[in-house]
Amino acid sequence: MRLVRFALISIVVLFSIATLMGLLFPSVVIVSRAIDVNAPKDSVEVLVKDLNGWKQWMAIINSPSTQKS
Repeated sequence: MRLVRFALISIVVLFSIATLMGLLFPSVVIVSRAIDVNAPKDSVEVLVKDLNGWKQWMAIINSPSTQKS
């Protein structure tokens, strides 16, 4: 009986500690990426409006991790 009580108390304490540690983390994580473009607005605007043109200036689109399988 003593061992069972010790196990139950240990589980409750460990659950409480894990819950309290989890409350320290933010509930929402936002990832933002930005680049500086040294080009005239006219030439950039043409590439941004055309989704097929994104491959010319956005390196992450050409990476294997974003390709459909």
